[in-house]
Amino acid sequence: MTALIWLAVAMSLTQQPYVRDIGPGEVVRVLTVEQERALRGTAHPVTLARIGWCEGGLDASTWRIDTNGLPSVGSWQVQPRWWGEVPTSLAGQAQQADRILSEHGDRPWSAKECAEWTR
Repeated sequence: MTALIWLAVAMSLTQQPYVRDIGPGEVVRVLTVEQERALRGTAHPVTLARIGWCEGGLDASTWRIDTNGLPSVGSWQVQPRWWGEVPTSLAGQAQQADRILSEHGDRPWSAKECAEWTR
């Protein structure tokens, strides 16, 4: 699976991630070079790619008010109240999400079972 992500990056000529069908019910997510580089520096790149894709579209500027009334910020929709200030860069957010994942597993994220991510 990791090879698919890295191969997809090598094939990407766009500045935005996109989905490419590779067969019935099978798709590959094509990441931007910035997204791949941010994930490459983590201990859990595939898991973080899945969570980041489903939570915030791997967009560092994403934010929303969550169901608990608190702001969720960045690609991994981290809540600063619980996890500290969210870095502005995608690489910084990936490092923060990797630390959360390493310490707490995927429990903090609601999109850990994302229907959009089949593989």
